[in-house]
Amino acid sequence: ANRGDSLDRKIDEENRATKDFLILENHEEAQEELPKKVKFFYSAAVQNWDAEFYVKVDDNVDLDLEGMIALLESRRSQDGAYIGCMKSGDVITEEGSQWYEPEWWKFGDDKSYFRHATGSLVILSKNLAQYVNINRLGFTIWQKMSIYVKQSLVSFVNQGYGDCSLNSLSVKQSKTGKLVQNKPEWEVRVTNPCNNCKFQNTELLCVGFNSVTPIDTSLLLKSGDACLVNAGKFIVPHVDIVFKYVWDTSFDLKVIDGVMVCY
Repeated sequence: ANRGDSLDRKIDEENRATKDFLILENHEEAQEELPKKVKFFYSAAVQNWDAEFYVKVDDNVDLDLEGMIALLESRRSQDGAYIGCMKSGDVITEEGSQWYEPEWWKFGDDKSYFRHATGSLVILSKNLAQYVNINRLGFTIWQKMSIYVKQSLVSFVNQGYGDCSLNSLSVKQSKTGKLVQNKPEWEVRVTNPCNNCKFQNTELLCVGFNSVTPIDTSLLLKSGDACLVNAGKFIVPHVDIVFKYVWDTSFDLKVIDGVMVCY
């Protein structure tokens, strides 16, 4: 809410009478703030109510309430339900455009958003909504509002699909035994050990990372303190991504972000 204006005061008055408003105290109603609204909504909803499902629906959606209730009844036994009208689309790389995505390079060669629910109607089961709330400070806010929800599940509660999670990706380093300009060469091997999951837009923390010799940017692309692995393309089971660098000591390279897709 834009706290303090006349419309806001009327809402407060009605809320005191009906007690059926959810006020997002930290959200300002502005176009550029829309990508954050989903995060604030689910965080506030989880903190206020204990429910099996949390539904975000725009006020201009004609909702079949009985149909939705029947749908949710059928999904009660499903752990990690993420329901909505699914879509995908091109990532806008042209600066100045309405939906320009500053971090477009993270989406790989195809430059398209991963499949996600439109922002007008999104339903999360209890455990996913709690996950969004607990991890709300660590998520990237993409320019398209509804992308946030999918990325929040950036691991599609990906912190767990069976025994697999984002942390399952293995990053191992070893010396090759070769010297370049009296500096050791290091080999880095990124391995996906999960049989039924693949990882996209995988990033490593690479603070201060450097190399005497150039590294193929299709394997590792540095931007700030993060490095994109495999040009954002999928890291599939048991097909290692391998690159080498030359420096006095090894760097602390560890997985910090990515999208896990399981099947």
